[in-house]
Amino acid sequence: MTDEKPEIPKISAESTKAAAEAAYTRAMFLHGAGKKAEAMVALDEALGFGYAPAILTAGSVQYQSQQQAKGKELLLSLLSLPVDTENLFDIIEEAGAFLISINETGDALELYRKAATNFSEVAAFHHRFGQCAAQEELIEQAIAAGQRAVDLDPENAAFVSDLGWTLFLAERYPDAEALFLRALEIDPQNENARMNLEYTRDMLDQSSPT
Repeated sequence: MTDEKPEIPKISAESTKAAAEAAYTRAMFLHGAGKKAEAMVALDEALGFGYAPAILTAGSVQYQSQQQAKGKELLLSLLSLPVDTENLFDIIEEAGAFLISINETGDALELYRKAATNFSEVAAFHHRFGQCAAQEELIEQAIAAGQRAVDLDPENAAFVSDLGWTLFLAERYPDAEALFLRALEIDPQNENARMNLEYTRDMLDQSSPT
């Protein structure tokens, strides 16, 4: 006889992912069947695996149940997941879009600010942070975030145009005009840039000496 302990089989990452996906799929099925209590049990099981779609769903449910603090904690926890988590950036974007859709712009601002810090090379997070900051009238932060997004993705007409609009809000009309023109060079079909260019030129005409 030996004193060797039996080897405990290791659970592979693939098995863990499969179990998480199965629990989440079961939760969605049960919810669709009207079995909400059972659905929440399955959702909690998926949450136990740190499954990103489950975190997004659970966080959204908490907000809709007027449990904003719990929902916010869950959605912010997405930012602590490993960077190689499948579809992580898309899921973070969905979380922010959800918060904006229910007028929780302040929480969306915090989510995107932290996302832009944690994933500093992702232009979309800086762009979204800038949009939220502008909506919250944090214009200097909005300009800095918008500029960072453009620096990372200079050929993105939407980013360039949105930075132009932020500069318009800051009454920096010549700078805004230049960015709207640049956006139209990149994408001549960008109607937001074209319309905002007209607004900007109206403001320039009004502010010029007669």
